[in-house]
Amino acid sequence: MIHSAGLTGTDDDSKLASIYEIELFNGSTKLPPPSAGEESVDRVTYTVPEGNWKLMAFATVKDGDDLVDYLSKSAVEHFVDITHEAYYQEFSEYFGTVIDSAFFDEPPLYRASGRTWTGEFNTMFEEANGYNPITLYPALWYDIGEDTSYARNALMGFRAELFASNYIGTMTDWCHEHGIKMTGHMDQEENVNPVTSDGDLMKVFKYQDIPGVDEVFSYDRARKAYKIVSSSANNWDKGLVMTESYGGMGEGMGIPVMYKDIMNQYAKGINYVVPHAIWYNNTQNVQNPPELSWRSEQYGPELANYNNFIGRTSGLLQNGRHVADIGVLYPIDTLQGAFQFDIGDPYTGNVTPEEADYMEVGDYLSSTLRRDFTYLHPEVIAEKCTVEGDTFQLNNEVNYENYKVIVIPGCKTISWEALKKIREFYDNGGKVVATTQLPYMSSEKGHNQDVVDTIKYMFGVDEDFIYGNHSRTYTASSYFQNNPTYAAEKAFDGVASLDSRWNAGDLSGGDQWLEVDFGAPTTVNKTVITESAPYRVTQYHIQYWDGSQWVNCAEGTSIGDHKTNYFEPVTTTKLRLYVDTIVSDSVSIQEFEVYNNDSENLALEPEKIADNSNENGGRCQFVGVNFRETLGPALDNVVENYDVEIDPVSTSGGDLTYIHKVKENNDIYYFANSSDNPVNTYVNIRKEFKNPMVWDPHTGTKYAPEYTVDNGITRIKLDIDAVK
Repeated sequence: MIHSAGLTGTDDDSKLASIYEIELFNGSTKLPPPSAGEESVDRVTYTVPEGNWKLMAFATVKDGDDLVDYLSKSAVEHFVDITHEAYYQEFSEYFGTVIDSAFFDEPPLYRASGRTWTGEFNTMFEEANGYNPITLYPALWYDIGEDTSYARNALMGFRAELFASNYIGTMTDWCHEHGIKMTGHMDQEENVNPVTSDGDLMKVFKYQDIPGVDEVFSYDRARKAYKIVSSSANNWDKGLVMTESYGGMGEGMGIPVMYKDIMNQYAKGINYVVPHAIWYNNTQNVQNPPELSWRSEQYGPELANYNNFIGRTSGLLQNGRHVADIGVLYPIDTLQGAFQFDIGDPYTGNVTPEEADYMEVGDYLSSTLRRDFTYLHPEVIAEKCTVEGDTFQLNNEVNYENYKVIVIPGCKTISWEALKKIREFYDNGGKVVATTQLPYMSSEKGHNQDVVDTIKYMFGVDEDFIYGNHSRTYTASSYFQNNPTYAAEKAFDGVASLDSRWNAGDLSGGDQWLEVDFGAPTTVNKTVITESAPYRVTQYHIQYWDGSQWVNCAEGTSIGDHKTNYFEPVTTTKLRLYVDTIVSDSVSIQEFEVYNNDSENLALEPEKIADNSNENGGRCQFVGVNFRETLGPALDNVVENYDVEIDPVSTSGGDLTYIHKVKENNDIYYFANSSDNPVNTYVNIRKEFKNPMVWDPHTGTKYAPEYTVDNGITRIKLDIDAVK
C-alpha cells in the first residue's frame, strides 16, 4: 500500500525532475493510510507525460536500532524513563556525588543499511524549515541536477540535528535535571565520511557535556579523529573531552604504547581519560585484554605512576581555552553532498568523496608541520565567528580563539553562509589557504553561482579551474559496488595506499582494465604499478591506443609492489593496464604511474595552484592536491611568527606534538614526544616570559629551562626523553 509516492521523469532518464505527491481519495474524502497488515483495493491512476519516467515510493518509518527511535524526542523520553530513571530510583542518593555522569556507547546510525529514519521526519522537517521535503528524497539515490547537493544536505543535515538534539540532547537534559553530566562516544570515528555511521561527528556533541572518542583495538587507530572531537568541544565551549582507550589492544600492547597513545591524544585536545581495559567474562578472564589492574604482572606495578601522570596532565589541560593560529573548515557540507544510499558499506563510511582530504590535512598539520589548529563547523562559523581586522574570531565565553589563517580543505560543496564570513575575512586582510578542490556548490538552495563567483573573486581563477576540468580522464572496466571510493581515478592520485585504490567489481576475475586518457598525444616508455593485494594478478598487458585499436607494448605474469615495465617509446593519447587473469576475487591497484624516461608521473593531472591578494593585505592561496609539499610553504607565506614553532627535529615510532591552553591567566604548553628517540631542540613561543618553568607530569618535578627573550619571542630549550 503506497500512501505517498514520487513520480519523476525526464526525456533522457539521466536526471530527475518534478515530484508529485499522490494521495488516495474515496470520492471527495481523503483516505488515511492503511493499518499494519491491512491491504487496500484502491488504486491510483496517473497519466504520465511523454518521456522516460521513474515511479518512486518513500516510506518514512522508524528504522535502524531496535532499541529506540533516535530521531524522535518522545521515543527517547520513554527510553530514558525505563533506563536512566530506573537507575535514579535505585541510587538517587548517590547522584551528583558518587555518580557524576552518564555514558553512552556507539549508538549506530549505520543500521538498516544506513537508513536510520523516523516516521515523524517530514512533519518535523516542515515545522523547522517551512516546506515539505518530499521533493528532495530522490537525491538520496540519484543526481537530480543542480539541487542535488542542497537536497542531500537538507535531509541528512536535518537527520544529524535530530539525532544530536532528540537523542543525545534529551539524555543530556535528563542528566542536568538529576545533577550529573552526559558523556559517551560514537562508533567508527575514523570514517572520512561519517554521514551513515555518526551523522555529523562535530554537531553530534553540540548538546553533550563531555564529547568523547573511542580509541581501542590498536594504537592510534582514531588519531585522525581526535581533533574533530576536541574541536567540537572548542566550537561549543566545553572544557572536557573524553577518551575511552586501550580495550582490545592485547596484553602485548606494552607500557610504552600505554603512554604513547594517551600522550598523542592529550596533544590533540583530549583531557578526560576512561581506560577501557577490563572487560570481564568472569573474575578470572578478561574478554578483550589488556587488563590494566593490580592483578597484571606486566601493568600492575606501573599503574601508580601512570595514574599520577594522568592526574597531573588532565589537571593542567582540562577546561581553560585553546590557542591556535589556524582554523580549518569542517567540510560536512561536501560529505553530505556526496552521500548516496545503497553505495558502499554504511559501517565504513558509505561514500568517501574524492575531494575529502580534511583528515589528512589535519594529521599533516599536527604531526608533520607541528602546527596546531581547530576544525570549525560551518554552523559555528556562520553563527559564532566574527571578523576583527585581519583576525577570524571564535566567540565563546571561555574558549574564544583568534585565527590568523583559515584553511578550506578539499570540498565541492560549502555552506554559503560560512563562505560569506570567510570572504569578509579575506576582504579585511585575512589569509585563506585551500587544498585539493575549490568549492562550486552551496549546501543552501539557490546559491551555487554565488559560491562560484565568490571563489573566482577570492582566488583569482576562472570557472574551468574551479570545476576541476581535467586534461586527464580515468576509466575502468568496473569498480567495487559502484562505489566512487574504488573508482579508476583512485589509482591515479599519487597516493599508494589501501585507502586509495581502484578495485574492480567484486569477484569479477580477469579481463579487467584500467585506463588513462592524456587528452593529447603523449610520449611514454615506462609504467610503475603497485597492487593492493600483492601477486593476485597472474597475467597482464600494458597497451596503448594507436588511433583505432589497442596495441600491446609490455606484459608480465605478476605485479606486486612497484612493478616497473620498460618498453619502446610510443606516442599515444591513451594507455591502459589490461589484466588477463588473476588468482581470485578481483583486481585491486593502488597506483598506476606512467613516465617518459625520468619525467614526472604523466598519468597525474598537472598541478593547479593559485595565489591572489587584495589591497588590504588579504591573500588566498590554492595549493592543489599535493598539499604535503605546498601547504607548509603557503602557511609560512602568511604567518610571520607562529604561536608555537618547534625547530626541525626527526622522530621515529611516534610524533612530537603540542597543545597550548590558557587557564587562570597561565599559559600552559604541553609537548608530547611519543617517538622512540629523545628530542633535543628549541621551541619559539610568541610571548615574552619572565620566568618560564618546565614541569614533568611523569614525576611532578619542575625546573627552570634555558631560554632567551627577543622581540616578543621566547626561545626555550626543549629536552624530552623518548616516550615522555
